[in-house]
This record gives sequence, structure tokens and C-alpha cells, in this order.
Amino acid sequence: MSSELVSKEKELEVLNQKIGLREQAVMSVNNDMMEACQRMETKRKELENVQRQIKERSVHCESLKMLIEKHNEQLASAEVAPALTPVNNVLSLDVKPEEPINNSVASHLPNEDALLRDIEDSTSLSLNEVSTELPMFKDPGRFILTSVEKALTDASERGELSLKEPILMSLVPLLEELARVGISTDPGLQSDATKVAREWVRMMGASVEKSQLEAWAFLQFILAFGLVKKTQPDQTLLLASNVSHFKHAPKLFECLGLTHAIPSFVTELLNKAMCIPAVRFMFYFKVENNFSPLEILKEQIISLRRSAKESRRYESQAEEANRDAATLRDIMELIEDLKLEIDIPVDLIFKFMVPRDFQIQNQRIQATHMQASDTVFQSSCIATDGSNPSFSAAPNQPVETYEDGGSTEFQGQSSHQAGSKRPRAVEDPEGSSPVIRPCINRPPGFGRF
Repeated sequence: MSSELVSKEKELEVLNQKIGLREQAVMSVNNDMMEACQRMETKRKELENVQRQIKERSVHCESLKMLIEKHNEQLASAEVAPALTPVNNVLSLDVKPEEPINNSVASHLPNEDALLRDIEDSTSLSLNEVSTELPMFKDPGRFILTSVEKALTDASERGELSLKEPILMSLVPLLEELARVGISTDPGLQSDATKVAREWVRMMGASVEKSQLEAWAFLQFILAFGLVKKTQPDQTLLLASNVSHFKHAPKLFECLGLTHAIPSFVTELLNKAMCIPAVRFMFYFKVENNFSPLEILKEQIISLRRSAKESRRYESQAEEANRDAATLRDIMELIEDLKLEIDIPVDLIFKFMVPRDFQIQNQRIQATHMQASDTVFQSSCIATDGSNPSFSAAPNQPVETYEDGGSTEFQGQSSHQAGSKRPRAVEDPEGSSPVIRPCINRPPGFGRF
């Protein structure tokens, strides 16, 4: 009787263990279901957000459509009415407008509100959108000034001392286009722009992190609104020096009236080892220095070759490779912009511009090919008693190889690069210095961007 009781107790314990395991499994399933429900809720919110953005975009497109239709009607009526005189987008400073422009923003309120929403939503505008929409406004200067002022006010209310990059990405093309279109002769516009510029300078001066893009935007702002003479030259030069590595920095320096400071500024760039921007300034302003810009480029390429052959620690390999690749890209862009002829060793392009996985695959293919070639060569030597006359003419003569249109890695570049002469990639097995020479027939507009 006691043995049966003990057996039943053991069976009961086993059942209890099974029940416990089943309960744990049920709890695990419940947890998984709860997590799945949470993920579904998150996806639902994301979907609602996407639908809201689509709806806002639809409203924006509809407002653009209405604006274009209205503009076409105005053009048609202008052609019919003989007394209506055409009005330039850029008004002369000597001619006063026939009607006040202060409240002209209201005439295109739907489109401007849509553009302001884009800026507030940190959506950068394409160049096509800017060049198409901005000239349609009766007073584009007032609209952009309002946009900049609102962006600064919103940032200040959030306790921020600088504008966020997405906001700047939206404002920069507007400011650049405004400099081309021009502002109205509204006497209050430049005065209001001066106040906004002072507030902007105050915020940037108090900010710990200095944004290069914000410095570029501010300089475009004072150019567009004609405030260059009202800004201290030292402060302008300091801001401009922060964007000296930008591609169009030399043109900006020229527009800001900083040409007199270029020779000393180039020397400062060279002392800071910022050689590529220095070369760009030297070509643009024809600056004479102890070293020619071609010699500086030559030293940069030699330095890259030396860096490529150095052994690096594993921790710093990626960072240093990215830095060298960026330097090589800057050099190639400079060569293409200035239409220089320069022979760059192909191993540099292969090392810094070709993806790593492709390099490994190519090395394996080359190793297989060399092994097969070696086998064929040995068989040939055996068949001819170890002699091969075909190799006796020039045993150590290097062979230069050229590819029409550049490496296949660059065939997908944009159309503005496809029509210009690319740097030639030359095999350099002996490690000799690269050959650099300018084009003899320089194209029209050499040194301009």
C-alpha cells in the first residue's frame, strides 16, 4: 500500500512539473503576442504618419497646380492687354515700384505657406523647385527673409543657438537663388534683413558648435540682401575661412570683396596642410607662391602613395583609408574642374576608390590568372630549351595602359562630369613619381566655376 502511494506521489510530481512547463510555455506565447501587438501598433502609427505626409504633399501639389494655372492666366492677360508693361524680377535701385510690396506675400499665400511647411518639416527643396517657384513671387526677398526669421525664432524658442542641418539645406538654395533673382527696392526690406542678420550673428557667436553649412548660409544671406558692406570684414573673413574647402568658395570670396586677403589666406591654408583648397584658390585668383599649384598636387599624390604602402593598425585602418579616399576624390575633382592633365597611378585609384570586397575578388582572380600563366610559360620554356626570343627586346620596359573614359568604377558619374577629360590612370610598378602637366589648350573660362 505504501509503495503504491509513493508511486502515485511521484506521478503527481511529474504531472505538476509538466503543468508548470505548460504554464511557462503559455506565458511565453502571451508575451510574444503582446510584443507582436506592440509592433503592429508601432507600424500602424508609422503608416498613419506616412498617410499624413502623403496628404500634405497632395495639398502642396494642388496649391502649386493652382498657382501655375493662375500664373498662366496672368501671362495670357498680359499678352492681351496692350497697356501692360513687363516687369523684371530684378528691380533697379533707381526706380521705385508703383505700389507697395510689403504685403505682397499675401498674393501667393498658398504656395508660400506650402514652402514654409517644407522648411518647417526639414524637407530640403530641389534646385528645380527653387528656380521654378521663387521667381513667381511678387517679392521673393520678403518671403525668404520671413522664412529665415521664422527659422531663427523657432530655434531660439527651442533653446537652440544654431539652425539644424535639414533647415539649412532648405534655406541655402533659396538664398543662392535669391542672389540671382534679386530683391525689391522696398526700403524696409534691407533694414529688416539687417536686424535678422544681427540676431543670426548673435546666435552663432554664442553657439559652441560652429556649423560650416550655417556659415555658408549666413554668407549667402548677406550677399542676397546686399549687407556685405554693413558687415565687418574681419568677421566676414573669419566666417568665410570656415567654408574655404567648399567647391565654390573662391567665387564666394570674390563676391564678398575678400580678394585682397587671398595671398595671405592661401599661405595660411598651406600652413594648415589644407593643400587642395589652397590649390583651388591659387588657380582661381592666379596667386603666386614659392611652390606652384602643380607641384603641391604632385606632393599630395606622392603622400597618398606613401600612405597606401604603410602598415597600419587594424583599429585605424578604416578611418585612415576613408581619409585618404576623400583626399583622392578631392584631387580628382580639382583636376576635372580645372581641366588639368595628370597621370595618377592606377594602384591608388584601385586601393581607395574600389570597394574592398571587389578588391579581394579581383586579387583572387589575378592570383589564379598568374598561376595559370606561370604554368604556360614554364611549358613554353621547356619546349624551347629554356629560351624565349620574344622577351629579349625590352625585359624591364614598363607598359602604360589607358582606358577610354576612365575606370569602369566611374562610368556611372553624373552628366556634368561625363563630358570632361578624366585623370589618366597609369601603371607604375617601380613606384616612380606621378607626372603632372596642365593642358596646353586651356578651355574658355579657365579658373572659373
